[in-house]
Amino acid sequence: MANLTTEKQEIFDYVFNSLGGGMVDVELDPAHYETAIKDALDRFRQRSDNSVEESYVFLPLVILIAVPCEINYSALGQKNSRKI
Repeated sequence: MANLTTEKQEIFDYVFNSLGGGMVDVELDPAHYETAIKDALDRFRQRSDNSVEESYVFLPLVILIAVPCEINYSALGQKNSRKI
């Protein structure tokens, strides 16, 4: 079984060759490769099947009552019928 250093070096070589290393100057430090590996692993863990995200949000409740635009006061027993 290959150790972690060998696996990382294989990834570094793969990225170097994918960027055209050998044909063009690829000016990346080992820190750049480490950052790329860390970001890729973080993205993989975030989107993998076993990832879980929990969040809680408090929402205020608003109760709306619909009032008709016209009220027939004569039906309510008042003499004058008017619109509101």
